[in-house]
Amino acid sequence: MTELKQLHMQRDLRKPLPSLPPLDSACSIITAMSDGGPAAWECIIESSFGRHVPFEQITRDTSCALNRVFILMCNGQPAATASVQRFTTPGMGKVHMVGTHKDFRGHGYGRLMVLTALHHMQANGILTAQLTTDDFRLPAIHTYLGLGFEPMMVDETMPARWAAVHENLAAYNKSK
Repeated sequence: MTELKQLHMQRDLRKPLPSLPPLDSACSIITAMSDGGPAAWECIIESSFGRHVPFEQITRDTSCALNRVFILMCNGQPAATASVQRFTTPGMGKVHMVGTHKDFRGHGYGRLMVLTALHHMQANGILTAQLTTDDFRLPAIHTYLGLGFEPMMVDETMPARWAAVHENLAAYNKSK
């Protein structure tokens, strides 16, 4: 079986973004430059994706600086993360490695972290945000669409795959 290419999405950052919601007093957003940041990131990613990803994997890529790896901590526990990669193409950026620890799902923390990344991009002159995701990540895709991301048709398989995703999202939304 051939592994499918990830779905691609993009958002025009010249359009207004929703405001960042206020953080609960028990929560704070740190970066990977903070003490414990790399270990917190690994904990979130392992819980979110079900596999260990060494922090060095994200830092090997020079497009993803430590001060652009955002980590939500709640009651001292790692809760969610999203990072920003800068492209060599001027005005382009990518929301990367979005994850929410399984113990913190259902609180809107993934949305909060994507918004944090988007606000950072917008404040730093990035005009277009892109991301990649998998067809089965319906809660994430629901969030991305709700934040104004639009599907990109990067190859001939995308129209049918996006049609299936939209059909599955309708069923997902009915079940909520």
